[in-house]
Amino acid sequence: MRNTNRIVVGDGYRGTPPYTQLWSNGSTASFQNNQPLGTYSVTLTDSHGCIDTATAIILSPPTLTATTTNYISSCDSINTVPAATVTVNASGGVPPYMYLWSNGQTSQTISNLATGNYSVIVTDANGCTVQPVAQAYNNDAALIQGDTLICTGSQTTLSTVPGTSFSWSSSSGVISTAPTVNVAQGVYTLNMVNMAGCAHTGSFQVNEHVCNTILNLTCLLQGITITDKCNRYC
Repeated sequence: MRNTNRIVVGDGYRGTPPYTQLWSNGSTASFQNNQPLGTYSVTLTDSHGCIDTATAIILSPPTLTATTTNYISSCDSINTVPAATVTVNASGGVPPYMYLWSNGQTSQTISNLATGNYSVIVTDANGCTVQPVAQAYNNDAALIQGDTLICTGSQTTLSTVPGTSFSWSSSSGVISTAPTVNVAQGVYTLNMVNMAGCAHTGSFQVNEHVCNTILNLTCLLQGITITDKCNRYC
């Protein structure tokens, strides 16, 4: 914090100028600049030796603090584009406040954000700063990604968007609570609570496909000739 504390002696009235001043710290200047916190007294004397005394107290402003708020849209509506909004509220210090977000914006509230963390530097009129972090949440759906078609006997991996909790299930019940799961043929259901605190459900079907195979022909009987178009013989 910059030290900008200043005490100024006002113009004297009554008495007979010129006036002289004597501060409790020994200074004879008409003002005290960049002084630490504390109590200061000054004695003002006019040309006839008449005196008067005044006292000033330099106090520290309240500590600068800042909190952030995330505005979550209704869980009934799903964000298909970044739409999160966060705001910062400053108090203490010496207003007015200036804001500088990690994405370069300088307003108190920023909008149309993707899900993630955004830090903001709050600066008051004294140059004091605090840097809270805001978490932006979008109401993302329980999107499932993976292969819909696999070869017989194979497996595939299903994954989903980031969230806070997952529950994968099939006809046999819950099979995993991880973001990704290895599966064979069947129908799989994902129950997810996303980072906005909204619950969503998605389903995904994996089908088996008989993949093409190459057969090796073997001659079992003598005297039988198998000829291909390249004139190769068994």
